[in-house]
Amino acid sequence: MNRRNRGSSLKKYQESPELLVSSAIQSFRSKKKKTIFVEGVNDKSFLQQWVNDGFRFDGFNGKPVIENLARYIKKNSSASRFSSEFFLLADVDYDITTSIGTVSGVNYFFVSDNGEHIYNDLDVFSFNTSALRKLFSNLRIDFSLDEISELKRKVELASRTVGKYRAADYKLTNGNEDKTVLNGLDITNFLDPVNIYIDDEKIKDSIHLWSSSLDIDELITEADDLNRSLPQQWALSRGHDISLIISSHLAEKYNKPFVSQMYVEERLRIGCELHELKNTHVGEKLSLFGAIGD
Repeated sequence: MNRRNRGSSLKKYQESPELLVSSAIQSFRSKKKKTIFVEGVNDKSFLQQWVNDGFRFDGFNGKPVIENLARYIKKNSSASRFSSEFFLLADVDYDITTSIGTVSGVNYFFVSDNGEHIYNDLDVFSFNTSALRKLFSNLRIDFSLDEISELKRKVELASRTVGKYRAADYKLTNGNEDKTVLNGLDITNFLDPVNIYIDDEKIKDSIHLWSSSLDIDELITEADDLNRSLPQQWALSRGHDISLIISSHLAEKYNKPFVSQMYVEERLRIGCELHELKNTHVGEKLSLFGAIGD
């Protein structure tokens, strides 16, 4: 077997619902360990600081893997018998804002039990916790609460400006990543990092350079419609955009060139407090699952 085929086989193994569930069942039977399935290693690093003994993590290969797991567990009688020993976790992304919908059995960052959308992903949540002020404090940047509030207002608007196009693309492709035309969008081409401003008109003028499969006018119209119909804060924001905006702002305005996007995301995850997570619906369910305590 050549290297390419070995890599393909490994990926197929890592994404197989049957094999993932079988491994989780075996772990529970032999070691009494319950499994928390997450879409990425960052989710594990965020939760692991609080998760009790007797739990393991698996998944790590993207949101579709987690959602396919939920479908498999629901349909397979053997897997269903152990469903109480599994906790499935994924970012909601734009599934609610674009009415694409979610998959039963998955706990989403961050959606309430009645389907109310709060944040699209873990990184947007952590940005809105006390971790943000800790980030600035660690960098020896003194922000008042009012200044932090104003910065968050600017970040929300900037991330919304680009997020509306990401959401429109997500809606028009029905969430199919293979058909997206905006994953390669580099927001730094449109970002004023000092003033935290993204030039919407410049995006509109440039968007034809990416689009080959979607009607450009349809994409722009859909983006503007979503922006008008979803005025609630953070409804169109994506965590990776926020962390890039913040890292660029700190590098340019405060002469912190070592502050990368990855640095910001890591510091925000580390800086979040357990009580802040437990105040969310995901946190409440993790507590009921026995994974996190006081």
